[in-house]
Amino acid sequence: MSQRPRIVVTGIGAVTPVGTGVDDFWKGMTSGRNGIRRITQFPTEDLSVKVAGEVDGFDPAEYLEPKEARRTDRYVHFALASASLAWADAAVPEIVSERGGCIFGTGIGGIQTLLTQHSVLLEKGPGRVSPFMVPMLMANAAAGHIAMRYGLTGQNMETLSACASSNTAIGEGMRLIRDGYLDLCVVGGSEAATVPLTVAAFAQMTALTKNPDPETASRPFDAGRSGFVLSEGAATLILESEEHATARGARVYCEVAGYGASDDAYHITAPDPKGGGATLAMRWALRDAGARPEDVSYINAHGTSTPLNDAAETVAIKAALGEDVAHRVAVSSTQSMTGHMLGAAAAVEGAVCALAITNGTIPRRSTTRRRIPTATWTSSRTRRGRRMSRSRFRTPSGSAGRTPASRSGRRDERAAAPTAARHVGVVVARTSVGHTLWGGRPDRRPPRPASGPSGLGAAPCRDLGGDRRRRLLHRVHPGRGRRPHEHGHRSSKRGPVRAGHARHLRDLDGRVVPVRVPPGLTRTTMDRVGSERRRWLARRRRHLPPSHGVIMIRTSG
Repeated sequence: MSQRPRIVVTGIGAVTPVGTGVDDFWKGMTSGRNGIRRITQFPTEDLSVKVAGEVDGFDPAEYLEPKEARRTDRYVHFALASASLAWADAAVPEIVSERGGCIFGTGIGGIQTLLTQHSVLLEKGPGRVSPFMVPMLMANAAAGHIAMRYGLTGQNMETLSACASSNTAIGEGMRLIRDGYLDLCVVGGSEAATVPLTVAAFAQMTALTKNPDPETASRPFDAGRSGFVLSEGAATLILESEEHATARGARVYCEVAGYGASDDAYHITAPDPKGGGATLAMRWALRDAGARPEDVSYINAHGTSTPLNDAAETVAIKAALGEDVAHRVAVSSTQSMTGHMLGAAAAVEGAVCALAITNGTIPRRSTTRRRIPTATWTSSRTRRGRRMSRSRFRTPSGSAGRTPASRSGRRDERAAAPTAARHVGVVVARTSVGHTLWGGRPDRRPPRPASGPSGLGAAPCRDLGGDRRRRLLHRVHPGRGRRPHEHGHRSSKRGPVRAGHARHLRDLDGRVVPVRVPPGLTRTTMDRVGSERRRWLARRRRHLPPSHGVIMIRTSG
């Protein structure tokens, strides 16, 4: 069996709140530049959220023709700008059209266009709605425009897996090249969802932090974290087969060595407290890369600064690598600087890992003051990038883990490092948006009951309609009240309940939760307790299913 081809990164383009262009972006990441600031794009007087990650001073005219800019959404502007920067960074590669493709990710797409045209419809009538609305708002517009700009007629696709969208794009692009379908693939992600509607929606979910201070709003792995900061931007990577990159004398940043993706399949809103899905994705990525946990030196964690995500991610890292290895691995979340870019988050994190390996520096702006109990790695208080130990970049043969080409940028030195280290970096990106269900304490989450009242299983109780449930429950437990108190119904006509008498309340998913009445409490008192508990749960609901994608990258050599 022939050895499968290696896939390398030859170009990086970034349009982020921290900086635009690979040099400015990396300078900002290593100097601790904060891209989170007070929202300026729209008024926030009526919103509880005051901060976001905005791309300051972005002018689409620098990257698009005026007509093209008018006929595309802001998220496409970011995508084309980052692709242009990456294409130039890769030294304008020449590629046979059918051997080049584009896989790009987004979480929402052209929502700004949708909202603008909806206002036109209401204010001016259907005859004034733009004929370009559909191609402007569709999620695959970014990948289509990139392919048209560079004549890429190979596979073209937009990936939508929420916060893991860009990881999916990178992984699928790598596989297309590795399986021989393409020689070059433009991959990445873009998002421009910082608009009043999405801010209000995420705020209503209590997913966003209401901390108005930009310096402390995003605090990944801090005990006082209270939600993520919505952000916008894009990042693009140029992937090529090593053979194609070598033939054209391209500079190589690193190798994309492995890819793994999974889903928690646990709960529609809350991540698995044991980190099962994320653990599986990391293990598959390691296996795909042919690497061991001991080979991992740095993990760029998703680290959204939400209670359940950060705790579950920490558990997953320990489970995937083992306790001993996890204590030695450097971990940071650059969302403390960039905020959460949703579908573009993993592309930015992938660019960070590639540059961290190339330059031997870990970017981090630590806003952590009190680490969560499960976070066992060392967290420095410095806001600047930390230089990684040289030992982390060496193989047993003692050669440095950066190729001379990636260190100096000279293309003719690519073959001078035949023993370069297979240094592994991990990008962890998930669709978790900040689950705080059960107060952010997964270790205190009440156990899910195995069944409902005698004779009724929990699943049938959830599946039946409200009226049908009430009739069945009354039939199973006659004399215990006319309703199961789903809506906080109270009755003063029924006397106190005997101490120790079993009662049944329901949570927001319709599950029957048996509750025992303490001595001295009346039925009305228990109804009030149930109502308050339901309101408490309602304030902590989430609506995005957690799924995972992991990209393994290492130095090329």
